[in-house]
Amino acid sequence: MMKLNRSSRHGSVLVTVLVITGIIGMMLVAYLSMTATQNAFTMRSLAWNSAMPMAEAGVEEALAHLNAGGSLASDGWTNIGSAYAFDRTLPNGYVHILIDGSSPPVITATGYVRAPFQNQYIARAIRAPTRSRTPFAGGVTSKGVIKMSGGSVVDSFDSSDPAYSTNGAYSAALHKDNGALQSTATSSGAIQVGTGKVYGTVATGPGGTVTVSGAVGDTAFVNNPANAGKIQSGHVTSDVNLSLEDVKPPDLAGTWGAPVAGSYNGTNYLYKLGSGTYDMASVTLSDSSKSMVVTGDAVLYVPSNFTISGSGYIYVAPGAKLKVYVGSTTGSSVTATISGGGVANGTGLASNFSLFGLPTCTKVTYSGSAQFIGTLYAPEADLTMSGSAAGVGALVAQSVTFSGGMSFHYDESLGGNPAKYVVTFWQEI
Repeated sequence: MMKLNRSSRHGSVLVTVLVITGIIGMMLVAYLSMTATQNAFTMRSLAWNSAMPMAEAGVEEALAHLNAGGSLASDGWTNIGSAYAFDRTLPNGYVHILIDGSSPPVITATGYVRAPFQNQYIARAIRAPTRSRTPFAGGVTSKGVIKMSGGSVVDSFDSSDPAYSTNGAYSAALHKDNGALQSTATSSGAIQVGTGKVYGTVATGPGGTVTVSGAVGDTAFVNNPANAGKIQSGHVTSDVNLSLEDVKPPDLAGTWGAPVAGSYNGTNYLYKLGSGTYDMASVTLSDSSKSMVVTGDAVLYVPSNFTISGSGYIYVAPGAKLKVYVGSTTGSSVTATISGGGVANGTGLASNFSLFGLPTCTKVTYSGSAQFIGTLYAPEADLTMSGSAAGVGALVAQSVTFSGGMSFHYDESLGGNPAKYVVTFWQEI
Protein backbone atom coordinates (compact mmCIF):
# COMPACT_ATOMS: atom_id res chain seq x y z
CA MET A 1 0.00 0.00 0.00
CA MET A 2 1.41 3.33 -1.19
CA LYS A 3 1.63 6.19 1.30
CA LEU A 4 2.01 9.91 0.68
CA ASN A 5 4.47 11.68 2.81
CA ARG A 6 3.47 14.76 4.83
CA SER A 7 5.27 17.18 2.49
CA SER A 8 3.28 15.96 -0.50
CA ARG A 9 0.01 16.40 1.37
CA HIS A 10 0.96 19.92 2.45
CA GLY A 11 1.95 20.78 -1.10
CA SER A 12 -1.41 19.63 -2.45
CA VAL A 13 -3.28 21.70 0.11
CA LEU A 14 -1.15 24.73 -0.70
CA VAL A 15 -1.81 24.38 -4.40
CA THR A 16 -5.51 24.01 -3.76
CA VAL A 17 -5.53 27.10 -1.54
CA LEU A 18 -3.58 29.08 -4.10
CA VAL A 19 -5.96 28.06 -6.88
CA ILE A 20 -9.03 28.93 -4.84
CA THR A 21 -7.45 32.18 -3.72
CA GLY A 22 -6.61 33.03 -7.32
CA ILE A 23 -10.15 32.30 -8.43
CA ILE A 24 -11.56 34.43 -5.61
CA GLY A 25 -9.07 37.16 -6.44
CA MET A 26 -10.03 37.08 -10.10
CA MET A 27 -13.71 37.23 -9.16
CA LEU A 28 -13.03 40.11 -6.80
CA VAL A 29 -11.07 41.99 -9.42
CA ALA A 30 -13.84 41.39 -11.95
CA TYR A 31 -16.47 42.56 -9.47
CA LEU A 32 -14.50 45.66 -8.55
CA SER A 33 -13.90 46.39 -12.22
CA MET A 34 -17.60 46.00 -12.96
CA THR A 35 -18.46 48.24 -10.00
CA ALA A 36 -15.95 50.84 -11.12
CA THR A 37 -17.35 50.73 -14.66
CA GLN A 38 -20.89 51.09 -13.38
CA ASN A 39 -19.81 53.95 -11.14
CA ALA A 40 -18.10 55.65 -14.07
CA PHE A 41 -21.23 55.24 -16.19
CA THR A 42 -23.36 56.60 -13.36
CA MET A 43 -21.07 59.57 -12.83
CA ARG A 44 -20.98 60.29 -16.54
CA SER A 45 -24.76 60.02 -16.76
CA LEU A 46 -25.08 62.42 -13.83
CA ALA A 47 -22.73 64.86 -15.50
CA TRP A 48 -24.61 64.49 -18.79
CA ASN A 49 -27.92 65.18 -17.10
CA SER A 50 -26.47 68.11 -15.13
CA ALA A 51 -25.35 69.86 -18.31
CA MET A 52 -28.91 70.40 -19.52
CA PRO A 53 -30.15 72.45 -16.51
CA MET A 54 -27.03 74.56 -16.94
CA ALA A 55 -27.94 75.24 -20.55
CA GLU A 56 -31.54 76.00 -19.56
CA ALA A 57 -30.31 78.41 -16.88
CA GLY A 58 -28.24 80.08 -19.59
CA VAL A 59 -31.34 80.66 -21.70
CA GLU A 60 -33.11 82.22 -18.71
CA GLU A 61 -30.13 84.49 -18.05
CA ALA A 62 -30.06 85.60 -21.69
CA LEU A 63 -33.79 86.41 -21.56
CA ALA A 64 -33.31 88.45 -18.40
CA HIS A 65 -30.50 90.36 -20.11
CA LEU A 66 -32.57 90.96 -23.25
CA ASN A 67 -35.54 92.21 -21.26
CA ALA A 68 -33.56 94.44 -18.91
CA GLY A 69 -33.85 97.25 -21.41
CA GLY A 70 -30.22 98.36 -21.34
CA SER A 71 -27.32 97.87 -23.71
CA LEU A 72 -26.56 94.24 -24.56
CA ALA A 73 -22.86 95.05 -24.18
CA SER A 74 -23.15 95.49 -20.41
CA ASP A 75 -23.10 93.51 -17.15
CA GLY A 76 -20.16 91.38 -18.32
CA TRP A 77 -21.54 90.59 -21.77
CA THR A 78 -19.05 91.08 -24.60
CA ASN A 79 -19.66 92.01 -28.21
CA ILE A 80 -18.43 89.43 -30.74
CA GLY A 81 -19.20 90.69 -34.21
CA SER A 82 -22.98 91.07 -34.34
CA ALA A 83 -23.50 88.76 -31.33
CA TYR A 84 -23.11 89.07 -27.56
CA ALA A 85 -21.53 86.42 -25.34
CA PHE A 86 -21.34 85.69 -21.63
CA ASP A 87 -19.86 82.88 -19.51
CA ARG A 88 -21.41 82.06 -16.15
CA THR A 89 -19.25 79.94 -13.81
CA LEU A 90 -21.18 77.41 -11.73
CA PRO A 91 -20.03 75.07 -8.93
CA ASN A 92 -19.52 72.02 -11.16
CA GLY A 93 -18.95 73.67 -14.52
CA TYR A 94 -19.98 76.70 -16.53
CA VAL A 95 -22.43 77.84 -19.19
CA HIS A 96 -21.53 79.72 -22.36
CA ILE A 97 -24.36 81.95 -23.61
CA LEU A 98 -24.65 83.62 -27.00
CA ILE A 99 -27.28 86.11 -28.21
CA ASP A 100 -27.07 86.58 -31.96
CA GLY A 101 -27.74 89.83 -33.76
CA SER A 102 -30.91 88.80 -35.58
CA SER A 103 -34.30 90.39 -34.93
CA PRO A 104 -35.84 88.82 -32.96
CA PRO A 105 -32.65 87.35 -31.47
CA VAL A 106 -31.78 83.67 -31.14
CA ILE A 107 -30.23 82.41 -27.91
CA THR A 108 -27.69 79.58 -27.83
CA ALA A 109 -26.64 78.26 -24.42
CA THR A 110 -24.12 75.47 -23.84
CA GLY A 111 -23.75 73.86 -20.43
CA TYR A 112 -20.35 72.38 -19.57
CA VAL A 113 -19.87 69.86 -16.74
CA ARG A 114 -16.49 68.32 -15.92
CA ALA A 115 -16.37 64.70 -17.02
CA PRO A 116 -15.74 62.25 -14.14
CA PHE A 117 -12.07 61.34 -13.53
CA GLN A 118 -10.98 63.55 -16.45
CA ASN A 119 -9.93 67.10 -17.23
CA GLN A 120 -12.41 67.31 -20.11
CA TYR A 121 -15.99 68.62 -20.13
CA ILE A 122 -19.29 67.10 -21.15
CA ALA A 123 -21.35 69.65 -23.09
CA ARG A 124 -25.01 69.98 -24.03
CA ALA A 125 -26.42 72.93 -25.98
CA ILE A 126 -29.83 74.51 -26.50
CA ARG A 127 -30.93 76.75 -29.36
CA ALA A 128 -33.86 79.01 -28.38
CA PRO A 129 -35.40 81.39 -30.95
CA THR A 130 -37.36 84.26 -29.42
CA ARG A 131 -40.22 86.50 -30.42
CA SER A 132 -41.01 90.03 -29.41
CA ARG A 133 -43.74 90.40 -26.81
CA THR A 134 -45.32 93.50 -25.45
CA PRO A 135 -48.24 93.59 -23.04
CA PHE A 136 -49.96 95.99 -25.45
CA ALA A 137 -49.58 93.95 -28.63
CA GLY A 138 -53.17 92.79 -28.53
CA GLY A 139 -55.06 95.99 -27.85
CA VAL A 140 -57.25 94.29 -25.23
CA THR A 141 -55.61 91.47 -23.28
CA SER A 142 -57.09 89.47 -20.43
CA LYS A 143 -56.35 86.45 -18.29
CA GLY A 144 -60.06 85.71 -18.11
CA VAL A 145 -63.27 86.55 -19.93
CA ILE A 146 -63.57 89.49 -22.33
CA LYS A 147 -67.17 90.61 -22.73
CA MET A 148 -68.68 93.19 -25.06
CA SER A 149 -72.27 94.41 -25.00
CA GLY A 150 -74.59 96.67 -26.94
CA GLY A 151 -73.09 98.35 -29.94
CA SER A 152 -69.51 98.13 -28.75
CA VAL A 153 -66.84 98.43 -31.42
CA VAL A 154 -63.20 97.41 -31.23
CA ASP A 155 -60.87 98.55 -33.99
CA SER A 156 -57.46 100.20 -34.36
CA PHE A 157 -55.62 103.24 -35.62
CA ASP A 158 -52.03 104.51 -35.53
CA SER A 159 -51.35 107.78 -33.76
CA SER A 160 -47.86 107.90 -35.28
CA ASP A 161 -49.14 107.68 -38.86
CA PRO A 162 -50.95 110.70 -40.38
CA ALA A 163 -52.64 108.34 -42.84
CA TYR A 164 -54.45 106.60 -39.98
CA SER A 165 -55.02 109.42 -37.47
CA THR A 166 -55.88 113.09 -37.30
CA ASN A 167 -53.06 114.91 -35.53
CA GLY A 168 -52.47 111.69 -33.60
CA ALA A 169 -56.13 111.30 -32.60
CA TYR A 170 -58.51 108.51 -33.57
CA SER A 171 -60.79 109.13 -36.52
CA ALA A 172 -63.46 106.64 -37.55
CA ALA A 173 -62.86 107.57 -41.18
CA LEU A 174 -59.20 106.59 -40.85
CA HIS A 175 -59.58 103.52 -38.69
CA LYS A 176 -57.77 100.23 -39.29
CA ASP A 177 -58.90 96.66 -38.76
CA ASN A 178 -56.08 95.45 -36.53
CA GLY A 179 -58.05 95.59 -33.31
CA ALA A 180 -57.49 92.47 -31.23
CA LEU A 181 -59.10 90.79 -28.26
CA GLN A 182 -56.91 88.12 -26.69
CA SER A 183 -57.56 86.03 -23.60
CA THR A 184 -55.50 83.29 -22.01
CA ALA A 185 -58.76 81.67 -20.81
CA THR A 186 -59.40 78.11 -21.99
CA SER A 187 -63.10 78.04 -21.14
CA SER A 188 -66.23 78.15 -23.24
CA GLY A 189 -67.18 81.74 -23.94
CA ALA A 190 -63.71 83.04 -23.12
CA ILE A 191 -64.49 85.94 -25.46
CA GLN A 192 -68.10 87.15 -25.80
CA VAL A 193 -68.45 89.63 -28.64
CA GLY A 194 -72.24 89.81 -28.31
CA THR A 195 -73.79 92.15 -30.87
CA GLY A 196 -70.58 94.15 -31.02
CA LYS A 197 -68.14 94.42 -33.90
CA VAL A 198 -64.44 93.59 -33.84
CA TYR A 199 -62.48 94.98 -36.74
CA GLY A 200 -59.56 92.62 -36.35
CA THR A 201 -58.98 89.31 -34.59
CA VAL A 202 -59.99 87.33 -31.50
CA ALA A 203 -57.80 84.76 -29.75
CA THR A 204 -58.18 82.49 -26.72
CA GLY A 205 -56.10 79.96 -24.85
CA PRO A 206 -56.19 76.31 -26.00
CA GLY A 207 -59.76 75.02 -25.89
CA GLY A 208 -61.29 78.46 -25.38
CA THR A 209 -64.24 79.50 -27.53
CA VAL A 210 -65.67 82.75 -28.89
CA THR A 211 -69.37 83.62 -29.03
CA VAL A 212 -70.55 86.28 -31.47
CA SER A 213 -73.81 87.76 -32.66
CA GLY A 214 -72.12 90.70 -34.31
CA ALA A 215 -69.08 90.10 -36.51
CA VAL A 216 -65.30 89.69 -36.39
CA GLY A 217 -62.99 90.27 -39.35
CA ASP A 218 -61.65 92.91 -41.68
CA THR A 219 -63.58 96.07 -42.50
CA ALA A 220 -65.33 94.74 -45.60
CA PHE A 221 -66.38 91.56 -43.81
CA VAL A 222 -67.69 93.23 -40.66
CA ASN A 223 -69.58 95.92 -42.57
CA ASN A 224 -71.45 93.33 -44.62
CA PRO A 225 -74.81 92.69 -42.87
CA ALA A 226 -74.81 89.16 -44.28
CA ASN A 227 -71.95 88.26 -41.95
CA ALA A 228 -73.82 88.93 -38.71
CA GLY A 229 -72.99 86.20 -36.20
CA LYS A 230 -69.85 85.16 -38.08
CA ILE A 231 -66.08 85.27 -37.68
CA GLN A 232 -64.05 85.69 -40.83
CA SER A 233 -61.72 82.82 -41.67
CA GLY A 234 -58.23 83.40 -40.31
CA HIS A 235 -59.41 85.92 -37.71
CA VAL A 236 -59.75 83.57 -34.74
CA THR A 237 -57.13 81.41 -33.01
CA SER A 238 -56.89 79.39 -29.81
CA ASP A 239 -53.18 79.39 -29.07
CA VAL A 240 -52.70 82.34 -26.72
CA ASN A 241 -49.84 81.68 -24.32
CA LEU A 242 -48.88 84.80 -22.38
CA SER A 243 -47.10 85.43 -19.11
CA LEU A 244 -48.41 88.66 -17.59
CA GLU A 245 -45.99 89.71 -14.88
CA ASP A 246 -47.24 91.45 -11.75
CA VAL A 247 -46.57 95.16 -11.50
CA LYS A 248 -43.83 96.21 -9.10
CA PRO A 249 -43.91 99.45 -7.13
CA PRO A 250 -41.99 102.31 -8.68
CA ASP A 251 -38.46 102.91 -7.48
CA LEU A 252 -38.91 104.75 -4.19
CA ALA A 253 -35.31 105.87 -4.04
CA GLY A 254 -34.70 109.57 -4.28
CA THR A 255 -37.08 112.41 -3.48
CA TRP A 256 -40.76 111.63 -3.07
CA GLY A 257 -43.42 113.92 -1.72
CA ALA A 258 -47.11 114.74 -1.73
CA PRO A 259 -48.25 117.13 -4.46
CA VAL A 260 -49.30 120.62 -3.40
CA ALA A 261 -51.93 123.05 -4.66
CA GLY A 262 -51.21 125.19 -7.70
CA SER A 263 -52.71 126.88 -10.72
CA TYR A 264 -52.48 126.30 -14.45
CA ASN A 265 -53.77 128.64 -17.17
CA GLY A 266 -55.79 130.60 -14.59
CA THR A 267 -57.44 127.55 -13.01
CA ASN A 268 -56.70 126.58 -9.41
CA TYR A 269 -56.11 122.92 -8.62
CA LEU A 270 -55.93 121.09 -5.31
CA TYR A 271 -52.95 119.16 -6.60
CA LYS A 272 -50.37 120.20 -9.19
CA LEU A 273 -47.77 117.69 -10.42
CA GLY A 274 -44.74 118.86 -12.30
CA SER A 275 -41.85 116.70 -13.42
CA GLY A 276 -41.06 114.47 -10.45
CA THR A 277 -42.18 111.60 -8.28
CA TYR A 278 -45.08 111.83 -5.85
CA ASP A 279 -46.82 109.55 -3.39
CA MET A 280 -50.18 109.83 -1.64
CA ALA A 281 -51.73 107.43 0.87
CA SER A 282 -54.96 107.51 -1.19
CA VAL A 283 -56.59 109.73 -3.78
CA THR A 284 -60.17 111.04 -3.70
CA LEU A 285 -61.14 113.71 -6.23
CA SER A 286 -64.86 114.24 -5.74
CA ASP A 287 -65.62 117.73 -7.04
CA SER A 288 -64.14 120.53 -9.13
CA SER A 289 -62.41 121.98 -6.07
CA LYS A 290 -60.64 118.65 -5.65
CA SER A 291 -58.96 118.25 -9.00
CA MET A 292 -55.43 117.57 -10.19
CA VAL A 293 -53.33 118.97 -13.02
CA VAL A 294 -50.16 117.44 -14.47
CA THR A 295 -47.78 119.83 -16.18
CA GLY A 296 -44.57 117.75 -16.40
CA ASP A 297 -43.34 114.15 -16.52
CA ALA A 298 -44.85 112.83 -13.29
CA VAL A 299 -45.07 109.51 -11.45
CA LEU A 300 -47.71 109.10 -8.74
CA TYR A 301 -47.75 106.14 -6.34
CA VAL A 302 -50.99 105.41 -4.45
CA PRO A 303 -50.86 102.22 -2.31
CA SER A 304 -54.57 102.48 -1.39
CA ASN A 305 -57.80 103.37 -3.20
CA PHE A 306 -57.75 105.76 -6.14
CA THR A 307 -61.10 107.48 -6.75
CA ILE A 308 -62.36 110.17 -9.13
CA SER A 309 -66.05 110.99 -8.97
CA GLY A 310 -68.61 113.78 -9.37
CA SER A 311 -67.04 116.84 -10.96
CA GLY A 312 -63.55 115.83 -9.88
CA TYR A 313 -60.98 115.14 -12.59
CA ILE A 314 -57.34 114.89 -13.57
CA TYR A 315 -56.07 117.06 -16.40
CA VAL A 316 -52.90 116.00 -18.19
CA ALA A 317 -51.76 119.20 -19.88
CA PRO A 318 -50.33 119.22 -23.42
CA GLY A 319 -46.70 118.11 -23.30
CA ALA A 320 -47.10 116.37 -19.92
CA LYS A 321 -47.03 112.70 -18.92
CA LEU A 322 -48.52 110.83 -15.98
CA LYS A 323 -47.91 107.33 -14.65
CA VAL A 324 -50.14 106.24 -11.77
CA TYR A 325 -49.37 103.13 -9.69
CA VAL A 326 -52.27 101.87 -7.56
CA GLY A 327 -52.01 99.20 -4.85
CA SER A 328 -49.15 97.33 -3.23
CA THR A 329 -47.53 93.92 -3.45
CA THR A 330 -49.17 92.74 -0.19
CA GLY A 331 -52.12 93.69 1.99
CA SER A 332 -55.83 94.27 1.46
CA SER A 333 -57.44 94.66 -1.94
CA VAL A 334 -57.84 98.17 -3.30
CA THR A 335 -59.77 99.65 -6.21
CA ALA A 336 -59.30 102.29 -8.86
CA THR A 337 -62.59 104.01 -9.68
CA ILE A 338 -62.60 106.69 -12.34
CA SER A 339 -65.93 108.35 -13.00
CA GLY A 340 -67.19 111.93 -13.10
CA GLY A 341 -64.75 114.12 -14.99
CA GLY A 342 -62.36 111.17 -15.36
CA VAL A 343 -58.89 111.71 -16.75
CA ALA A 344 -58.74 114.38 -19.43
CA ASN A 345 -55.65 113.63 -21.47
CA GLY A 346 -54.94 116.96 -23.10
CA THR A 347 -51.99 115.53 -25.00
CA GLY A 348 -54.34 113.33 -27.06
CA LEU A 349 -51.79 110.49 -26.94
CA ALA A 350 -52.35 107.24 -25.06
CA SER A 351 -48.63 106.91 -24.39
CA ASN A 352 -48.80 109.95 -22.09
CA PHE A 353 -51.15 108.46 -19.48
CA SER A 354 -50.59 105.07 -17.88
CA LEU A 355 -52.41 103.37 -15.02
CA PHE A 356 -50.64 100.41 -13.40
CA GLY A 357 -52.39 98.10 -10.96
CA LEU A 358 -50.19 96.27 -8.45
CA PRO A 359 -51.21 92.79 -7.20
CA THR A 360 -53.60 94.17 -4.55
CA CYS A 361 -55.45 96.27 -7.14
CA THR A 362 -58.26 93.86 -7.93
CA LYS A 363 -60.90 96.12 -9.47
CA VAL A 364 -60.78 98.99 -11.94
CA THR A 365 -63.86 100.87 -13.13
CA TYR A 366 -63.92 103.61 -15.75
CA SER A 367 -67.13 105.49 -16.50
CA GLY A 368 -65.87 109.03 -16.73
CA SER A 369 -67.40 111.59 -19.05
CA ALA A 370 -63.95 112.24 -20.51
CA GLN A 371 -62.69 109.82 -23.12
CA PHE A 372 -60.16 107.35 -21.74
CA ILE A 373 -56.92 107.98 -23.64
CA GLY A 374 -54.13 105.93 -22.16
CA THR A 375 -52.89 102.48 -21.24
CA LEU A 376 -53.95 100.23 -18.39
CA TYR A 377 -51.83 97.36 -17.11
CA ALA A 378 -53.49 95.67 -14.12
CA PRO A 379 -53.20 91.89 -14.56
CA GLU A 380 -54.94 91.09 -11.26
CA ALA A 381 -57.88 93.49 -11.69
CA ASP A 382 -61.35 93.00 -13.12
CA LEU A 383 -61.87 95.93 -15.47
CA THR A 384 -65.24 97.43 -16.37
CA MET A 385 -65.52 100.28 -18.85
CA SER A 386 -68.86 101.87 -19.63
CA GLY A 387 -70.41 105.02 -21.01
CA SER A 388 -70.63 106.84 -24.27
CA ALA A 389 -67.03 108.09 -24.17
CA ALA A 390 -64.91 105.52 -25.98
CA GLY A 391 -61.51 104.29 -24.88
CA VAL A 392 -58.31 104.83 -26.82
CA GLY A 393 -55.00 103.06 -26.21
CA ALA A 394 -54.42 99.52 -24.87
CA LEU A 395 -55.63 97.42 -21.94
CA VAL A 396 -54.37 94.47 -19.87
CA ALA A 397 -56.48 93.11 -17.00
CA GLN A 398 -57.69 89.98 -15.23
CA SER A 399 -61.03 90.30 -17.02
CA VAL A 400 -62.50 92.98 -19.27
CA THR A 401 -66.12 94.06 -19.65
CA PHE A 402 -67.33 96.73 -22.06
CA SER A 403 -70.88 97.80 -21.17
CA GLY A 404 -73.32 100.47 -22.27
CA GLY A 405 -72.03 100.44 -25.83
CA MET A 406 -68.49 101.31 -24.76
CA SER A 407 -66.09 101.08 -27.72
CA PHE A 408 -62.33 100.79 -27.72
CA HIS A 409 -59.81 101.93 -30.31
CA TYR A 410 -56.40 100.29 -30.12
CA ASP A 411 -53.44 102.56 -30.85
CA GLU A 412 -51.02 100.40 -32.83
CA SER A 413 -48.11 102.71 -32.01
CA LEU A 414 -48.15 101.16 -28.52
CA GLY A 415 -47.22 97.74 -29.91
CA GLY A 416 -43.55 98.18 -29.13
CA ASN A 417 -43.86 99.95 -25.79
CA PRO A 418 -42.19 98.29 -24.01
CA ALA A 419 -40.95 95.40 -26.16
CA LYS A 420 -39.87 92.21 -24.45
CA TYR A 421 -38.90 88.77 -25.66
CA VAL A 422 -40.15 85.27 -24.92
CA VAL A 423 -38.80 81.94 -26.14
CA THR A 424 -40.82 80.35 -28.92
CA PHE A 425 -39.30 76.86 -28.48
CA TRP A 426 -36.17 75.11 -27.17
CA GLN A 427 -34.17 72.74 -29.34
CA GLU A 428 -31.19 70.68 -28.22
CA ILE A 429 -28.38 70.89 -30.73
